[in-house]
Amino acid sequence: MRLSTGRGNRALLFRIPSVAIIILILLSFSLFSCGNSELTAEIVGRWDYSFPPGIEGVPDRYYDPEGGLIDAYPVTSAEIDGETYLILGFPSHTGRYSTCYLIFDTEDPFSPQLISMITPEQPGERGVIADSCAVSGNILYSFLFGEKGLWLVDISDPSNPVDLGIVPVEATRNLMVADGIAYASGQFYDGVTIVDVSDIENIREIARIDLTSRDCFLEVCDGYLYVGIGQTLTVYDVSDPACPEMLCNYELNVPEGLVREFPFWDPESEMDESPWANLANIIDLLSYGNYLFVTFGAGQLRVIDVSDPANPEEVNDFELGGFVIAMTLRGDTLYVTKSGNEAVTVQLCLVDVSQPESPRLMDSVDTESMFGFGGASMAYMWWCPLIIGDYIYIPGVNYMDIVEVR
Repeated sequence: MRLSTGRGNRALLFRIPSVAIIILILLSFSLFSCGNSELTAEIVGRWDYSFPPGIEGVPDRYYDPEGGLIDAYPVTSAEIDGETYLILGFPSHTGRYSTCYLIFDTEDPFSPQLISMITPEQPGERGVIADSCAVSGNILYSFLFGEKGLWLVDISDPSNPVDLGIVPVEATRNLMVADGIAYASGQFYDGVTIVDVSDIENIREIARIDLTSRDCFLEVCDGYLYVGIGQTLTVYDVSDPACPEMLCNYELNVPEGLVREFPFWDPESEMDESPWANLANIIDLLSYGNYLFVTFGAGQLRVIDVSDPANPEEVNDFELGGFVIAMTLRGDTLYVTKSGNEAVTVQLCLVDVSQPESPRLMDSVDTESMFGFGGASMAYMWWCPLIIGDYIYIPGVNYMDIVEVR
């Protein structure tokens, strides 16, 4: 309908833009404040890796004939030529043989296919056990239990991995690789070992950082190394990785009622819950721009402003409930695992961090993975959620729950 130019309608013409502007402002504010408000999580499947197609080619020392493969450790994923692969480690049933890594093609995300396997060359009568792993470029790096060295595997062709040998470097856990430098904590050494891996023909240790404990967690970003031990975050300048420089120690606040020490629980006690439920300890670190996210166990999810790395500042103590464990980031969404369902199972939370100082819980979903502490059968609980294409995989004892985010 065409509007006339009479006085009454002229007033309406002036009024319409004003109302439209107000609506646009409100809509913009709503969109800005809500960030990823449309994201929801739903479990859409489960991948049971106990008897994958092709297991007949896996030596039976790595699996039980009745129960199949169990307790994958370590676990990671790799992007090779635009495709995503799952890499699962399995120790042998006896100490005579070394860990075997199985590589899976995830073209069908609901049924990854076993395409290859590899074990390190036996250094002696007893095998070696992989304790941590990381992928950088087309190389799989894996530190070996007992500080037996750094094992390298060329996975540029995931269907035909190539053993590049074991380098005698003393480190074991929390392996991270960034800009040609590997960082890992020791097993018999309380500290971090820094290794130059930029030339795989000349891998060498270039520095060590002495710490108060080997039980630490690491994150590296933009020339800074963040080390979490207990309730303390320590920041190092590693712009020259051969000469790391400590910048500061920062103590995270522990709310009243939570405990600082690693508790030991007697399952025969009459306590209603494990004392772990009240433990506030740094468990995982993840850098995001000028911020550092910290999973703090019963102390929840902490947000630290590290725009001035020498003077970090906690800007948010974000309450998710339960015991907060590990996290993975994609875009502006943080995928966090924690205890859920009355601390019986593991829960996945979707947290919008588009405004890092004000994270917002968008959705959560309970898995059937049991929440617990200690023992190989609970190792999966500590693994970060894995991003496989459009899905999030949550590791379980012999399976992975598959979560679709939409």
